[in-house]
Amino acid sequence: MVAVTQWRHRGFAHAVTITLQTRHPSLDIESVNFAVGGATSSDVLAEVRATDPGQGWQVAVVGCGTNDVWLRFQQRPEGVPIDAYEANLRAALQALEPHAQTRAVIAAPPIGWLPGIDTDRVNGELARYNERARQVAFDADACFIDVWDRFMTTGSALGWVAGVAAAAATPASLWRADGVHLSDLGDHLVAEEIVRCLTEAAVIDHALTTDSTRITPERE
Repeated sequence: MVAVTQWRHRGFAHAVTITLQTRHPSLDIESVNFAVGGATSSDVLAEVRATDPGQGWQVAVVGCGTNDVWLRFQQRPEGVPIDAYEANLRAALQALEPHAQTRAVIAAPPIGWLPGIDTDRVNGELARYNERARQVAFDADACFIDVWDRFMTTGSALGWVAGVAAAAATPASLWRADGVHLSDLGDHLVAEEIVRCLTEAAVIDHALTTDSTRITPERE
């Protein structure tokens, strides 16, 4: 059971947009966030197929996997096995190919403390899904944004210890008290990694030669 204390509509998609806009004020940067809470890779694929791309995007970012694994550990039928997850992600990237100059895949971050859940087992499974995502991105010639090490390193610096249950009220993590949903700190960490990936891939340099940049995150 998760107590909903607030609804948040911006997250790292907004943070990416603001970061890019401040770094490149001469560009007209537009972000379209198709995020749906609780979405699995099946939901993301359906959203990609149903979305009108308009004139297309310079960058399309896809992220899924946490709910695929998390729902399986909850013994819920919406959970997505790893082979189906891989197939969904491949299909989503294929559907985006005609509409995006650059595609990117975000790895699922590790989860933090969660009551009654074997965090190590969940994270072990998430790591397996991330390896599939890495291979899918490689095969599709898409960028792969691996946030795992950043989360582990930053979380440890804040006092979080992998495998050790923390008190629900502790602030020393990148996640809220439920152990799964990102805090503002977690959102900005993911945003940093997205911006770094786009910069290293020279996506921004290419955008400087065009009239506008549309960054389109598709995520959970």
